[in-house]
Amino acid sequence: MTPLTRQYTPLVLHNMTPLSSALPRLTRSDSFLLILLTFDNSGKVVKVRTATPGEKFTVDYKETGYRANKVAGYIGQFGGDQAIYRIKGTNNWLYSMGVKVAKDIPSHYYDYEHFSIIQFIKETDAYNEDGTKIDLKGQKIRKQSGQYKVDKLLYIWVPTEQKAELFYHLVTKRLDADHNYFTVKDAYVKASDVEFHGVKLTPSNTPEEAQAAALKK
Repeated sequence: MTPLTRQYTPLVLHNMTPLSSALPRLTRSDSFLLILLTFDNSGKVVKVRTATPGEKFTVDYKETGYRANKVAGYIGQFGGDQAIYRIKGTNNWLYSMGVKVAKDIPSHYYDYEHFSIIQFIKETDAYNEDGTKIDLKGQKIRKQSGQYKVDKLLYIWVPTEQKAELFYHLVTKRLDADHNYFTVKDAYVKASDVEFHGVKLTPSNTPEEAQAAALKK
C-alpha cells in the first residue's frame, strides 16, 4: 500500500485563548460531551477521561468508517459523517461530533485500509465452491446492497459455462436478495460482478488448477 504521510493539526478547546488564526484549532461543542476514548485489544471502545475546558490537543490522524461508527454508538450520537481524531503521540481519540475544527485534515477510511471489501454493481448470483449457483428462490443479490467483506480470491470451475472464473469468498453468511434475506454456509461471487475496495487479495490458484480440481471430483 502507498505509505501515508502524517499531518499534524493543533487543536484547542473552548474557553481558552485562541491560537493564531493561521493554525487549525478544535473547540468544544456545547451540545456534546467531549471525552477521550481508546480501543482495547479486542477493539472495544473504552473511555479514558473527560476533557476539560482550556485543554489543548494536537492530532495527527482523522479516521472514518468502522471504528468511528463504534464510537458513535458508544456515545449515542450519529451524524452520518462521524469521524475520530487521534491525539498525537497516544492511542487516544476524540469524537468529531463533540468538537468544531477550524481547518480539517485528510480523512482515512478505516474499512478500506484494513479490510477487503466488495460492493455489487449489478444484480448477481451467489455460487457454491463447486461452481454451482446457490438457490435464492429465483432471486439475485441486490445491486448496491451494502458493502461486504471478502477474505479469498480464487478461480472456480463453473460447470455450466465450462470455464474457470475468478471469485471472491464472502465473509458474511447473510445475503440481501431482491425481496428476502438468505442465510448461507458459504458463498462466492464473480469478481466481474462487483466493485472492489481496500486491501488487495491475490488469487490462491490458477484457472488450470481450478479445472484440474473439478475434474478430480
